[in-house]
Amino acid sequence: MIAKGIVGRLTKQLVEDAHPTVDSTCCINEIQQKKQCGLCKAACHVSALDKITHPDFTHCDDCGICVAHCPAQVFTNSPSLTQKLMTLVETTNQTIVLSCHHNETEADCKLSCLAAYPWEVLACLVVSNNLISFLPGACDSCSHKNQMLLFERSLSQLQSFLGEEAYKTIFSENKKPQLQSRREAFASLFRQGSRSVLNLLPEQLRSSPDKNLWRKILLHRLASQNPRNHTAHWITPLIQEDCKACGICEKLCPNKALRIVSGEDKRFYLTHFSWKCQGCGICATACPWHCITEFGRVALEPAHRPLVTKTKARVCSQCSNPAYGELELCIECSIKQREGNV
Repeated sequence: MIAKGIVGRLTKQLVEDAHPTVDSTCCINEIQQKKQCGLCKAACHVSALDKITHPDFTHCDDCGICVAHCPAQVFTNSPSLTQKLMTLVETTNQTIVLSCHHNETEADCKLSCLAAYPWEVLACLVVSNNLISFLPGACDSCSHKNQMLLFERSLSQLQSFLGEEAYKTIFSENKKPQLQSRREAFASLFRQGSRSVLNLLPEQLRSSPDKNLWRKILLHRLASQNPRNHTAHWITPLIQEDCKACGICEKLCPNKALRIVSGEDKRFYLTHFSWKCQGCGICATACPWHCITEFGRVALEPAHRPLVTKTKARVCSQCSNPAYGELELCIECSIKQREGNV
């Protein structure tokens, strides 16, 4: 009886771990209602995410596509999928063959679909001097065939991050993935022989459950292992100079990429940590002053350096809140002063 109970608990734990974890409080649709996002529903081929607050993972095959493409990082990979990708990103100076489960040929890593590989993981491989080849399955007859558009999206994000020249070094000139035949893939693996996985990552990264895990590993690689001298090109909101530092974008950003700080000159600055930004656009949607109208691409060195925009707001002479306009008082202090003079 005791043995059955233990087996039952272990089985339950395995079933529960065989799908992503969800933090619906980060969901764009839960934060605001003005502009709806449906990317996770489009990514899920088993309709497990029709209700993000109550996901139904009964038929989930732990493909990880929702994790790779959610702009608000609502999802975190299951432990088993995290470990598989972690083993992959620790590879250096190799020709990596990536495949899906529906292809019978041997590969360095196999996921349910090519769309399940986060672009950050692909970028880690490139920065670590790896060449990448993709080996697709029979996509036309696959349940994930509609998700291949998301695979193209990942390649587009990778190209944007690496830049045109670096992108061409790992992909063909027509910007298509280097898709190998089964014979070519087998020959490539035969030439390389057995691989050695190099534990190049610090322990805190290898054991971290953080949803920013792949971005943090990418930053680590850019800082410590940069033989190709890659420059990080991040997507960032273009903030207008008439920003009033109201703080709405900072509060609503699901990725905590925006922060308002005061400087020694008693002015407020809006700092944007581009490495955290997923380009969800909620800051532009929520800004009441329309100070964020578009997103652009910026090269940063070092890659974790924030972008700083000077706002029109000054530090209130009575408190630490932002004050803008001709008065040196924030709205609350202005009201208190007015009431005191009445």
